Amino acid sequence: MDLAYWAFFGTFYLILLTFQDFKRQMIVDDRHNYFMLGITVSLISHVHRSLLYIFALVLVVIALTIYLNKTKVLGEADNRTISWIFLGLGYINPFQLAWFGIFFILITALYVFIKFKILKYKKPLPFYPVLLLGFLVTAGIFKLYTQ
Repeated sequence: MDLAYWAFFGTFYLILLTFQDFKRQMIVDDRHNYFMLGITVSLISHVHRSLLYIFALVLVVIALTIYLNKTKVLGEADNRTISWIFLGLGYINPFQLAWFGIFFILITALYVFIKFKILKYKKPLPFYPVLLLGFLVTAGIFKLYTQ
């Protein structure tokens, strides 16, 4: 299976979005997320999953997006990024998606600890570095760049 294109595009756009998150004071060009959603949907032609599995995965991603938007824990662009990452990793391998979730939670906990306990910072900080790091760790460990 030739899936490395998704990991390379994902890494490139996450780096770009992280740069925008810092440079533009947490305002990013959401068109990059829509582009990556299209690249993610293209995985259907490379990975053969049952229609029921794809439907269930899409429902889970929609529910996650609704939950994140309702709780307003993250910004809208962050939620869209999480959506295409979850959808892509879910298409490729549900095991990798589960590990991304674990890495993401651990990195987020570290981010929150450093932000509030060490830096004692009360204002919002860019969150894209957490998404980028979680993606890089998952893609690196599971060798998504060479698949």
